Amino acid sequence: MSLADRVDALAIRLPEGDPRKADFRRLIAALADECGCTMGGIFLVAATILAIAYFIIAGGLTIGSALLAIAAVFVASLVGKAIGLGLARIRLLRLRRVLSARLVSVRAEG
Repeated sequence: MSLADRVDALAIRLPEGDPRKADFRRLIAALADECGCTMGGIFLVAATILAIAYFIIAGGLTIGSALLAIAAVFVASLVGKAIGLGLARIRLLRLRRVLSARLVSVRAEG
């Protein structure tokens, strides 16, 4: 069972009258589908811009520096993807904590 499934199981246990239940479940579904591509794309674009700026400022492009730039852009996109996945996991963990606290307060009231 994935983390998203466990968090969704908590959201399902919220009372039907809870006004945020549907919002929580939509957020869980969105975070479960997160693949890190957005953050990877952001890092890819940023690394590409930095590489181009470096070559403009440094004034020279060799085969070695071009290959190094391509490798750096590739690694940056992988790092961005990993960060995106990590952030989604952190958000799911925080949401699990919020839902657990909400369930405790609902039980205390009931």
